[in-house]
Amino acid sequence: MLTNGDEYDPIDYYLNELKPKLKENAEKYIDDMLKKANINTGENEDLSKKYRSARDDHNANEYRLKKLKGWRIFFYVVMAIGLIAMIIGILMWVGNSKTPDGNIIPGLITTLVGGAIAITCLCLNIFYYNKKIKALALIAKESGDKASEAYNNVYNSIKNVYNYFDFSDFKKVLKKTTDIFELDDYLTPEKLRMLEKVYQYSESLSKNECIVDVQSGSIHGNPFIRLNVKRMDKVNQTYTGSRVVTYTETYRDSDGDLHTRTVTETLIGHYTAPCPTYGVNSYLIYGNTAAPDLTFTRTPNMTGKISDAEAEKIAKRGEKELNRLADQAIEQGRNFTPLANTKFEVMFKAYDRNNEVQYRLLFTPLAQQNMLEILTGKAGFGDDFGFYKEHKINIICSAHGGAIYNYERFYVNYDFNELKKDFVDEIQRVFDSIFFDLIPLLAIPLYQTTEGGEFNVDEDLPNVSRYEAETVVNNYDDLDVFRPAETSTDQILKVNFDGKNKSTDQYSVLSTSNKVYDRVYVDMVMAGNGRLYPVDVPWKEYVEAARQTFIHIEDFKPEKKEGEEESVMRYGQRYPMKDTNQTIFRYRWNLGFPLGGERDQSYGKIVDEDM
Repeated sequence: MLTNGDEYDPIDYYLNELKPKLKENAEKYIDDMLKKANINTGENEDLSKKYRSARDDHNANEYRLKKLKGWRIFFYVVMAIGLIAMIIGILMWVGNSKTPDGNIIPGLITTLVGGAIAITCLCLNIFYYNKKIKALALIAKESGDKASEAYNNVYNSIKNVYNYFDFSDFKKVLKKTTDIFELDDYLTPEKLRMLEKVYQYSESLSKNECIVDVQSGSIHGNPFIRLNVKRMDKVNQTYTGSRVVTYTETYRDSDGDLHTRTVTETLIGHYTAPCPTYGVNSYLIYGNTAAPDLTFTRTPNMTGKISDAEAEKIAKRGEKELNRLADQAIEQGRNFTPLANTKFEVMFKAYDRNNEVQYRLLFTPLAQQNMLEILTGKAGFGDDFGFYKEHKINIICSAHGGAIYNYERFYVNYDFNELKKDFVDEIQRVFDSIFFDLIPLLAIPLYQTTEGGEFNVDEDLPNVSRYEAETVVNNYDDLDVFRPAETSTDQILKVNFDGKNKSTDQYSVLSTSNKVYDRVYVDMVMAGNGRLYPVDVPWKEYVEAARQTFIHIEDFKPEKKEGEEESVMRYGQRYPMKDTNQTIFRYRWNLGFPLGGERDQSYGKIVDEDM
């Protein structure tokens, strides 16, 4: 990356350098991990072939068995039809034989044919299909046992490598690939304080939002934070109920005569009530002192990859609105002067900017060109991001953001080739999620030439940043320990720092959830006769409840064996890995419950305190 920003093209850099280099480094990393774990790749490949062969053989046997069982059912159905025909034939035969002129032949034929079909089907099932199914079931069981044994053999040949995965894998591959941005092991209280003091970051999360994941880093010393935020919204849900009513109505026929008839009608009642919904949004918060007075917002158009011709059409359609806004600004005495690059203006659409001079300092012709390549989807996700600048704080909110490296998804792999592919794909997935959140910032040359300054902490801070603490809580193994009594919906878990004792921080956790009550609303619905009928509409009432729990969060570091690298741990507790005796330290912090109601667990002590 060119730090002077004169010729830097982030899309070109991604396509021609970053992407191939990331793939190469990810492949080398997993190869080294396989060697470190002493995985015999040749043996694993042979065992994989044997397992696939055994699995395919078992699947074929299961398919044949299923087919035979299907035929057996078919012949039982035909046998039942034959028996019914035989009974009908007997009844016809007996009935016709009692009359002088009765014809018994149809009944006799029906009886004989129906009986023959029933007996034939029964014999086929008893002497052929039952025997074949029994024999094939034994074969399928044997092939299933062989497939299970083959799977255990191949999985045992590779499972040792899973002891070497941890959350630092992505960071290590990233470090070997690029230095245009760096990721931290965790968000320190100092960095969060730096954003607040130097860049005037002010958190704007509501009481209905909580942080479920956090990751921090920097670009040339300028800090950024990635947040995954769970949010609860109340939406209106419409419930329905029904009732069948019967009434008599009078009508005239075609001759004009009056008649009455009974009408049955189904009435539908409705009731609308608020219902909580939960979702996760991702945000990237970036601090930079360039253009410190500028504010603007731009919302995504949600367009994927589009051609230059399509971009020109969009620009042409938006030109009239752009000119109208410029004329309106003149009339109102506001300062809004469109850039000469209409295509950029229309597609970026930051019309509410407050400082034309600083806006032009940021969005030079090169920045405009870079941004258009991003918005048209030359690479990445296209125009799926919002960009909000509030003085020194920049916020990116995207549809593709929020991906976190998850090595546990690899545990299903038994084939080292599939493991390598999945690992490389996962590294690429997470990298793209981060890079294309950062790319609107990387596209601006002034941001690349403005380095972040040093920040000296002159106050006593917690050991753990509040965002990390909130993430620890939201990733706890047993979230029900925070749940308000009698609630059943999802929870919003927010933390508040209460103090610290050496390396331990005390936090209070406020959980909000909802009690759910079954209610019935009586809706008066008009029927076709003009009368109103009461219709019961069952609905659910959601009543918010809260509970406060006190916890401590403690920094801990596992003992490092000689020759081992220190792993990066994140968010929560220790847990034993399946099929091993090794304890994996998945997270950076240890969470405990310091007051009463204790129970002996590896992850801490439990307290149950209601508000």
